[in-house]
Amino acid sequence: MWAILTNSWLFALITNAMKDCVSRCHAEIRNATHCSTDDIIRIHKRLCKQLSSTSEALKIWFVVHWFLLAIVVVILVAEMVSLFESASDWFLFYDLALWTFISLYVFVYPNYCASSVTVRCNKMLQDLNMTTDDEWQTGHPFFHRSELALFLQYVQLSNCGFKVGDLTFGSSLAWFSTLMGICGLAVTLH
Repeated sequence: MWAILTNSWLFALITNAMKDCVSRCHAEIRNATHCSTDDIIRIHKRLCKQLSSTSEALKIWFVVHWFLLAIVVVILVAEMVSLFESASDWFLFYDLALWTFISLYVFVYPNYCASSVTVRCNKMLQDLNMTTDDEWQTGHPFFHRSELALFLQYVQLSNCGFKVGDLTFGSSLAWFSTLMGICGLAVTLH
C-alpha cells in the first residue's frame, strides 16, 4: 500500500511540474514583445509538445494504476460490507474511514492532478482573453485584439492539457462519480 501512496505522491509532483510549465509559458507569452502571432503560437506549441510527451510517458502507469485500483476498490467495498455484520462499531468506523481515505487519495487524487494541468491551461487562456489592449506592452502582437482572437482560435483546436490517448482530463467530478459508481456496483453485487 505504501508503494501505491508513494506513486500517487510522485505523480502529483510531476503534474505540479507540468502546471509550472504552463505558468512559465503564460509569463513568456505575456512578456513577449516585437514578435509575431506565429512566434506566440510556437511558444504555445512548445508547451503542448512538452505536456503531451510527459502525459504520454505516464500513460501506461496511469491506465494500469487506474484499472488496478478500480478492482481493489470493488474488492475492499465488498469486504467492508461483510465486516458490518461481525465487527464492533469502533472498528468498523476506523476501518471504513482509513480505507475510504486511502482509496480516495490513491484513486481520485491522481485524476484530480491530471485534470488540474488542463484546468491551468484553460485558466491561462482565460487570463489572456480577459487582458485588454491597454494591459499589453507596446510591441506585443496581442496589443491588437484581432491577433489575440486568432491565437485563441488556434488554441481551442490544439486541445492542450493532460491527455491519456485521445482523452483530455478536464473534470475531476467525472472521475469521482466513476469511483462512486464502482463502489455502488460492489455493494449491489455483495
